[in-house]
Amino acid sequence: MAEALGQTMNNSRIPSSFAVTAILVLVAAIVAFTLPKGNVATVSSYIVQANSLEDARTAVAAIDGTITHELSIIKAVGAELNLRQVETLESVATLSVLANSAVSRQGVSDAEPFSSLLPTD
Repeated sequence: MAEALGQTMNNSRIPSSFAVTAILVLVAAIVAFTLPKGNVATVSSYIVQANSLEDARTAVAAIDGTITHELSIIKAVGAELNLRQVETLESVATLSVLANSAVSRQGVSDAEPFSSLLPTD
């Protein structure tokens, strides 16, 4: 099946974003019919990482997620997603979906400025 997604009849390559979109549409249809009909309207912030920034963008767009940030250094996007969207993306092997959360420094008071941690000459 992987060969079928990666090649056409004349052996030319299909763009990876097309393959990701095709897989996501298929998975989304399967998930839509198998998930319980609970409250999926609540959205949260996630980081969706892929083999390329374009693949991450395409994956989130394919399931109607809202892209909030592009994180090109880590080939990812920040996105607002509901539970059903998260489960759909998590079922794709080439994607990593992480809950987005605040980052803080450990062992340093929030009131202490970062510049105070640098050595002085």
